[in-house]
Amino acid sequence: MRNPSRKRWDRLHELSVAGGIFQAVLDALKSMEGVRGLKTVRVEVGELTFLNPQQLKFAWEVLSEQNELTRGSVMEIERISPRGQCERCGWEGSLRTEEDPTYHFITPIFSCPSCGGDITIVRGLETKVKNIVVDIEEEEDAE
Repeated sequence: MRNPSRKRWDRLHELSVAGGIFQAVLDALKSMEGVRGLKTVRVEVGELTFLNPQQLKFAWEVLSEQNELTRGSVMEIERISPRGQCERCGWEGSLRTEEDPTYHFITPIFSCPSCGGDITIVRGLETKVKNIVVDIEEEEDAE
């Protein structure tokens, strides 16, 4: 049986992440001179965050409509594949996961395919703003 509160938590998770991104972008916009508005925010999202890209984009749409600098902007998401490195033998490579609801609460534990040692995750857990595209006011030519 599905837990209805879990579904609500998932939506809140993406909303809280989108809220953090929104605040960081808004702070950056306010520190720039001549910005008329935000066009695009490009975000890197690691697959091991288990964030739903569609829900994250929807949360961005809702939040961005609340501010005239961000209104109408779009979020582009680049998914980052997980990579790991073995602490024992130095193996480094791609990590595979299967969809498991528990991964939304805890990060899976990986073992080295070469020696069975512990794996340190080196990519795939990040969520960060890669860049933003803004509309800048053009200065009028002085004659």
